Amino acid sequence: MSWVQWAHNQNLQNDISAYQRALWEAKQERDELWKKLRDAEYLKEQWKTHYTAEQEVRNRAMEELDKASGGADKNLLRAQAYADPDAFRIPKGPREGEVVTKADHIFLSKFRDLYQKHYESKWKFCKKWTDFINKNVSI
Repeated sequence: MSWVQWAHNQNLQNDISAYQRALWEAKQERDELWKKLRDAEYLKEQWKTHYTAEQEVRNRAMEELDKASGGADKNLLRAQAYADPDAFRIPKGPREGEVVTKADHIFLSKFRDLYQKHYESKWKFCKKWTDFINKNVSI
């Protein structure tokens, strides 16, 4: 083997080693990203479960208030929130378009305030706070 062939083989070996290191590093990065994705999925499902459980507490509390008030029609939290029923309606979700109750007003006001304080500058694709309520996103 000539010196030129030997040098060429050494360069190939060095290239192979560099590619193997890069591949190993890429696999490590991929594994870290998969872990982050799984962690995010776990947190999403955890919060979804918390939210569903909180909805059940809210529903049962409203039923108890209905009983204590003498019926759902006498429960002040179920009363229409605004004098004009068309002033603002439920913007998104399964109750979209329904008249806002006083309980809805409390929820929506807090939701709007939290969105404007914490997320408005972060999620630019939301044109207004109501988009953040139930908008499907693919980032």
